[in-house]
Amino acid sequence: MNWGGAWHVYALEVSEEGTLFAATEPAARVFRSRTGGLTWTECATLPGASGAFSLLAAADGSLYVGTYPEGRVFRSTDEGRTWSATARIPDATHVRALVELDGGVVMAGVTADGPAVFASRDQGVSWRPTGELHEMETGVRSLYYTAAGAVLCGGLEGSVHYSTDGGMAWNEAFIPGDGRNGVRAESFLERADGTLFMGGFVHAKGARVWTSDDGGRGWQQTTLGEIQFEAANGDSLRAVHGFALAETDDGELLLGTEPGVGGVVLRSLDDGASWHREGVLSGAFQGLCMTRLPGGAILVGTTPNGDVFRWNPSGRGGLIGLHEGWRGSVAPTRSARRRRR
Repeated sequence: MNWGGAWHVYALEVSEEGTLFAATEPAARVFRSRTGGLTWTECATLPGASGAFSLLAAADGSLYVGTYPEGRVFRSTDEGRTWSATARIPDATHVRALVELDGGVVMAGVTADGPAVFASRDQGVSWRPTGELHEMETGVRSLYYTAAGAVLCGGLEGSVHYSTDGGMAWNEAFIPGDGRNGVRAESFLERADGTLFMGGFVHAKGARVWTSDDGGRGWQQTTLGEIQFEAANGDSLRAVHGFALAETDDGELLLGTEPGVGGVVLRSLDDGASWHREGVLSGAFQGLCMTRLPGGAILVGTTPNGDVFRWNPSGRGGLIGLHEGWRGSVAPTRSARRRRR
């Protein structure tokens, strides 16, 4: 789509009203779509930011975006037409994860020299560190709030934590075999029956998907051995990194992975026991983030071309690039960008 030179689409988020948002890097641009991703409008610029890494569409209708390099969180009450900087999070550089708890409490997972998770009860007017996370010196990669009220926290390297009291106290989850040895939890997914899935990878060992039936306290690997799939040319490839997870209306799993080119989304029909390549995403090398629209379509944000692809829930055509047939309308025109400046 060539959104202002974007390389990475790091986050996709859908508001309760159905508006879709995408966060990109470099240049920290956020885009919105009211057409399921068929057309996009560029939001206002984020002062001082060079990367937008996380999004949160809050229950009160506001939109939050976490940025780099100053670790700032911005808030908008008009779908990104204007932004207000929230209070500064001490020593933060990246805000890689945002999640909302009951009561409007917003949590931010950051990379910082010090506490890694902060919470705000006043829409970002102030941020306070949550309880101590052990073995989380490198920062937070993912946050998730379960239906049972637990907060799950994945570290950039080596640990997964859970909290049952809103982050006042954190406990390290049990991951047999891998333990905290290089585990990176990129995403979480919860089914209607409370079963949890976690997507990510183990350093030097490849992509992984884990599952938990006890609220995130303990995790078991879904696939015995490496996650492998058949490439377009028939070769067997190893999924080096796992990123985003999504669930289809039929209960099947989709996993964004590396490497490409093109085959960066895998599909499992058996709860993650086996995987196969789902469609071809032209030019994509990593499937970084995914979200499901109310009608069942699933979008995936990729790198290195800053493209978003849409999965057809009917099963006809698999993953289809949104820019195909829409090249002239998916991104704001150059003249429109000039007027907004």
